[in-house]
Amino acid sequence: MMRVLLRVSPILVLVVGCASMGDTPAQKLAWERVEKCKGIGASLQVTRVDTDGKIWFETTGGNQGQTEFTDCLHKAELEQRKQRVQP
Repeated sequence: MMRVLLRVSPILVLVVGCASMGDTPAQKLAWERVEKCKGIGASLQVTRVDTDGKIWFETTGGNQGQTEFTDCLHKAELEQRKQRVQP
């Protein structure tokens, strides 16, 4: 019984440790874009943001608002890039 616990324990530590890490800089920027575009396309739900900043979302009841939402995300990303370039 003790051997099993010793084998499982490092795996649990790894999983818990990874889960407790904060968002990456790319994820933080992506979530800022999502927040800015919130409310566009009532049928859209952001499901996750990958560590590289890729935004995943689902639509329900058709794709109404999908184009507007992706356009908003793109514009918000351009604004973020301009802000980083300005001194």
